[in-house]
Amino acid sequence: MPFDANAADVTVGVVGTGSMGRGIMQVAAQGGLRVIAYVVAQIVNIGCGVAQRAIAIPADIDKGTKLGLGYPFGPLEWGDRLGAGRVLHILERLHAFYGEPRYRPSPWLKRRVALGLLLSAPEGRQL
Repeated sequence: MPFDANAADVTVGVVGTGSMGRGIMQVAAQGGLRVIAYVVAQIVNIGCGVAQRAIAIPADIDKGTKLGLGYPFGPLEWGDRLGAGRVLHILERLHAFYGEPRYRPSPWLKRRVALGLLLSAPEGRQL
C-alpha cells in the first residue's frame, strides 16, 4: 500500500529512460500537490542540516541556493512559507513509513519548531 494512500488519491507515473536503467515509478498523492510538499520538505531538511553544521548562516544558505540553483526561494525560506511545523510533520511521517535516513528530520529543524523560531531567522548572535 502506497504512503498515505486512500480512495481519493491521484496516481502519478514517472518514467525513466531505458539508458538510465529505470522503469516506471508510481507515486500516490492526495490531490497531486502533496508530492511537491514531500520534495520541498526534503529540500528544507537539507538546508536545516547545513545550518545545523554551521556551514553558513540561514541568510547565506538561502542566498546561495537561489543564486546557485536558480530556485525561487532558499530552503529555509521555503520552510517558513510552508510552515516549519508542517515540514517537520511531513518528514516524521515519511521517516516512520519508509524508515530511511534521508527522511529523518534535522535536530536543528526540530529545535526551531519547538522554540517557535522561523527557519530563516539568524542563529543566536551574529558578529
